[in-house]
Amino acid sequence: MLGGAQDLRMGSQGGMFLGTQTGSQEASKRGTRTEDKQTGLPVTARVVQDAACKQSLDENGDLCIHGAPARILLFVGVVENITKQQASVEFTLNDSSGRLPIKFYRTEDALSSEAGIEQGKYVNVVGNARMSPTFHISALCVRAIESADEVSYHMIETAHAALKLKTAAAIGGSTMLTESAGQLLQQDQKVNVVKKQTEESSLKKDLEHNENQTPNISGLPAGPDANLRGQLLSFIQKEGEGVEQGVHISKITGQFRQVPAEGIKQILGVFLDEGEVCHTIDEEHYLFV
Repeated sequence: MLGGAQDLRMGSQGGMFLGTQTGSQEASKRGTRTEDKQTGLPVTARVVQDAACKQSLDENGDLCIHGAPARILLFVGVVENITKQQASVEFTLNDSSGRLPIKFYRTEDALSSEAGIEQGKYVNVVGNARMSPTFHISALCVRAIESADEVSYHMIETAHAALKLKTAAAIGGSTMLTESAGQLLQQDQKVNVVKKQTEESSLKKDLEHNENQTPNISGLPAGPDANLRGQLLSFIQKEGEGVEQGVHISKITGQFRQVPAEGIKQILGVFLDEGEVCHTIDEEHYLFV
């Protein structure tokens, strides 16, 4: 077990910090202590089991999870298969993603925690992953949970921590689990601003391109008759006068045989958009407005 006084408290990101207070000879003479804080990583049984199967260890022999060393692990689950021995209490922790063997060594400081280890009850476990003699979790602290909300909070913290570590690994760096929520929000805002600027620049270029382009009606000769639009409108107005159903498309294309039918239809589409003509009984009849 760790020497000195143990301090277990909630961190700024919802995780826990396990601090071991030690003092050097010089510090003890002054009556002061220095504190070494270690960050706890909230995880599930499945995540730890996968890392253990891959033998993902750093140079110090600590288990690596999501690409980062994780010495102190935080779990929440149900107690199963309790075995009490003279020097330790062993049980299985079930958090619905998997089961982990837990060993909790008895000390004077741990007697109060041991009272909360009961079959079928939810507990919060803080410990280290050990690979010998067989894979197990060596518990530093075991605490019975006080509210069912702690189970949900733990799963949220687990997902949040995994997302941060995987994102850091993807960009080739690492981030501290104690990074403030404000810093994460600023990063997200910067990404959103850059994305918005890129989209606005692309939209502006598209609009400029469309404005500079001259409408091209396929099938029409390149500007041989500038009065073609006027002739079409005059013909529809004349032939549709007094006729409620308007002029059929076949009559229009028959009048302007020198122009492909597809080209006539595209010009009529422009007239419809501009409000020069309208459909009557169906989409093949046109009437001058």
